[in-house]
This record gives sequence, structure tokens and C-alpha cells, in this order.
Amino acid sequence: MKKTAFFAMTMLAAPTLAIAQTETAPATPEVIAHGADIVSASCASCHTPRNSAGEQATDPADPTFLGGNDMGGWWAPSLRGGGTAQYGIANWSADDIAEYLATGRNQYAAVGGMMKGVVERSTSTMSPDDLTAIAAFLKSVPADEQTAAAKPGEPESTTARLTAAVDLSLGERLYIDNCGACHFVDGQGGARIFPVLDGASIVNAPVAGGLIETILNGAETPSTEGGPSKNLMPAFGGRLTDEEVAALATFVRQAWTNTADAVTPEDVADLR
Repeated sequence: MKKTAFFAMTMLAAPTLAIAQTETAPATPEVIAHGADIVSASCASCHTPRNSAGEQATDPADPTFLGGNDMGGWWAPSLRGGGTAQYGIANWSADDIAEYLATGRNQYAAVGGMMKGVVERSTSTMSPDDLTAIAAFLKSVPADEQTAAAKPGEPESTTARLTAAVDLSLGERLYIDNCGACHFVDGQGGARIFPVLDGASIVNAPVAGGLIETILNGAETPSTEGGPSKNLMPAFGGRLTDEEVAALATFVRQAWTNTADAVTPEDVADLR
């Protein structure tokens, strides 16, 4: 009965999308400088940590500038987008970044937490030129050594275990029963509908609060001019115990190419 209800909700959560994909122009020094002004006045306040004196780095050469920050249990991920990286927007193109800011989703991810409000009230109303500038600047900021680390092992082993469905752990069983219909056994989801979990920033964050709260409370993408359809992820807090949520979150954080720390039942209980 519960599984039937879940599949019904996920079908309702997958309407035909009408998303206006932004195409960014080649970056010029002037465009990058304009993007730097916007990012420094807005994005940096959440994505740059503060030191003991409450100060934040402002120089892109400083690896803490846009290097990721704990926002009360939700991790504001690194926005240092230059080069290649294990996780995060360094793997996105400038077009991917602009689309995410304009619509709240792209082929890899969907907004959640406080970022949903940022897209609804701010970035989705920006001009294409502003979005182009932001994306160009972020792609010009080099990834730090930790972000740019080589990817870990190939994800086929996780995919094979979930496909075979033999002698599965609790976390693996919970994933198949509750998540696999949308995010699939390879963790790749469906572009612009169901986010990718393999390599996702929210999954690999140093703090797991964002992932735990998303499992407990569900999520919904914003309705924007470029992406008017809302996609809904149901809440699982009412059907899964703290131990089950911890097992599920731990599995996802360590599946495929993900390498994050385990989640405990106490971590989950603190966020209910």
C-alpha cells in the first residue's frame, strides 16, 4: 500500500516540463567582471565561510572564497567552478549554471533548502546578461585542491548490486523501495526532473543536514518563468524510522562515486 502511494506521487511529480534553457555567450573580461560584482554582493555571503573574526575572503585566489559553508546544517557548496572536480559545479558548463539559476534545475540538480527562495525571488528574475556574467565568473574561479581531487572508483559496483538485488544491506533495500523509481539504480536520475545523486553536492556535503531534511520532509522545485512546472519529492519522515533514514542516507552518501561520512540515527533524530 505504501509503495503504491509512493509511485502515485512520483508520477504526479513528473509533468512535462517547459524549461527555457539559457545559452551563454563567450565570456569577455567585462562580462566576468560584471559577474564578479554580482557574486561578491550576493552569493559570497552564504558560500564563503567566516573566520574567527567574522570576516570573509573576497579574493578569488583565496581557496575559502566561495569554498563552501555550513549554513546551520545545510551545506552551501563550493562555487569554485574552474577546471574539473570530484563534485559540484566545476563539472557543470556555464550554460548549466545559468539554467540552474534561471529555472531552479538543470540536467544534474534541483534547488533545495534556502536556495529555493533565492531562485524564486532573485535569480529567476535576472536578465540573461546577468546570468551569463555570473556563470562566466564562477567558471573563472579555480577549484581548490580538495574540490579538484580525482574522482574515486567507478560506480558500476553499486549499480550491479542494486540490479542483482541479492543480499542487500538495509540502506540498499530502502533505496530500491523508496528512491530507485526516480533516481534509478545508477543514481543518475532523470534530467531536469529527478536530480542526479552520484556526485551531488548535497549528498557529499561535509554536513548531512540537507540530505536528511530532504528525506524527512521532501522537496519541491520552484515555479519560474523558465521552468513553470513544479516537481515534488514526497516526504519519507512519516514512514521511515530514524534508523532507516540513517541507513538510507549513509548508503546514498557512500554509493557509486560518493565518499561522504556515515549518518547516525541520532543525526536524524536531531532534525525531526
